Amino acid sequence: MQKYPSKISAGLVVFLLAIILGSSVVMISIREWIGLGINILVLVFVAYTFMTTYYVIDHEVLKIRCGLFVNKTVAINTISKISESRNPVSAPAVSLDRLELFYGQDKSVLISPKAKKEFIDHLLLLNPGIEFKTP
Repeated sequence: MQKYPSKISAGLVVFLLAIILGSSVVMISIREWIGLGINILVLVFVAYTFMTTYYVIDHEVLKIRCGLFVNKTVAINTISKISESRNPVSAPAVSLDRLELFYGQDKSVLISPKAKKEFIDHLLLLNPGIEFKTP
């Protein structure tokens, strides 16, 4: 079993912090404590999601985990293609430096392992039939 943490985009962190902290300053200045509490809860939730986004290759399955909402398992022998992507659509990835994995019948998932090369090499070792395309 090998765990691969998600890459975390500094730009995404700065963007989210600017919004949350900026609105928190306003909440403090107008003494809106409920709003500030909500901002703190959002910040904790975002941090938790970032810290619990990872991918595990365990024997012949890929387990994809992202916070409280994504807990997906993909059989590695069903993966047909991997391609690099910068697609910003919502996905279990906390970076825009992503990989799109195509598996099964017309299914795909976007992920962002920090160690992309090692991750891809590991998948190719388990399923040499995977087609890997670079842009």
